[in-house]
Amino acid sequence: MANAAAVAWPVKTREMHNHHMNSEVWNQLKFRPDDIVVATYGKSGTTWTQQILCQLIFNGAEGIDVSHLSPWVDLRIIPPEAIAGLEHIPHRRFVKTHLPVDALVFSPKAKYLYIGRDGRETSPASR
Repeated sequence: MANAAAVAWPVKTREMHNHHMNSEVWNQLKFRPDDIVVATYGKSGTTWTQQILCQLIFNGAEGIDVSHLSPWVDLRIIPPEAIAGLEHIPHRRFVKTHLPVDALVFSPKAKYLYIGRDGRETSPASR
C-alpha cells in the first residue's frame, strides 16, 4: 500500500446558522482519539443510535441520561459552558449533529457514525 494516494478528508467550507443550528461550535472542539460523532439527517434515528452507543460504552447500565452525556453539539440553545465541559468528560465521548459534512469539522481522530434513512420516512407527513 506504499503507493496508495493520500486520504482526502472532508473539509469544512461553510458555517451554518439557522433556528436550530450553529456550526461555529465545532471550530473550538478539541477531538480525542476515541470520539464518536453521530451524524444524521433529522428524524433518522439519531437518538436511538445514541442510546445504543450509550449501552455499549456503559456496559448496559440503566437510567443513564443520554441527552446529557451525548449532547447535540451544534444546537443553538446549548450553552457554551456545556460545550467547554465536553473536554472534561472522563468516558468515551459521543456527540450528535445534524449538520452536513461541509459545515462540520472533520477529524481523522474521531469515528463518524452516519445513519441514513429513506427520505420518505423522515418527511413531515410521516411524523
